[in-house]
Amino acid sequence: MPSVLSRWACVAALAVWPATPDQPPPALQEGIRLSGEGRHQEAVAALDRAIQTIPNLAEAHYHRGLAYRRSNQNDRALTDLSRALEIRPAFPAALLERARLYHLATRQLDLALADYDRLLQLEPNMAPAWSSRAQCYVELQRWQKVLADANEALRLDPRLAPAYYARAQAFAALDLHQVAIRDYTELLRLRPNHAAGYTGRAASHRALGELREALHDVLEALERQPDYGPAVTLRDQLLVSSK
Repeated sequence: MPSVLSRWACVAALAVWPATPDQPPPALQEGIRLSGEGRHQEAVAALDRAIQTIPNLAEAHYHRGLAYRRSNQNDRALTDLSRALEIRPAFPAALLERARLYHLATRQLDLALADYDRLLQLEPNMAPAWSSRAQCYVELQRWQKVLADANEALRLDPRLAPAYYARAQAFAALDLHQVAIRDYTELLRLRPNHAAGYTGRAASHRALGELREALHDVLEALERQPDYGPAVTLRDQLLVSSK
């Protein structure tokens, strides 16, 4: 999920270039370049200079927020992304990044949902946003909402792996294990090293009494991620039940 969203955010960031009459300060472009090269501290310093030059430049706050996020300074990232949205409330890339921070980093799911809602009002055809909101609903166990959002994401982008993962989890939670297996299989076709996908499919096979298939999948998960806790637990349970 993160790689698709990160690629979209980079593209979107370039698409929403400053709505100001002046040429953006060179420090802004330097900061974007440095952050893209993984030189986040230097990027922050350059973006500091851009903000000193034009304090209300939303793009500078947005890109500094990205640099902070990539260096795991989530509080500072939230401050900058929120400032970007104060300056420009209709800023899709900033909404996406802040929603992801609330969702995945600070675990404030209500705030994440509020940002996803706003984002989808602005950009109803943004498939990664539908998929991300679906994953948020997974954590809240709102299965019908997961299905609705994942279906819309896949209508817009049939190759969006995180949407298959969200929908598979919902189908499994609703005891629709055959269709869950179908979605897990499509997920694994797109993401062959997805340990959680193998583990989820193994759990659905187990629920259907297909223990050989379940053990095969859980071993595939552990081959890819040997310390993946859910797969370790499921493997041990399967080995006990096979005795």
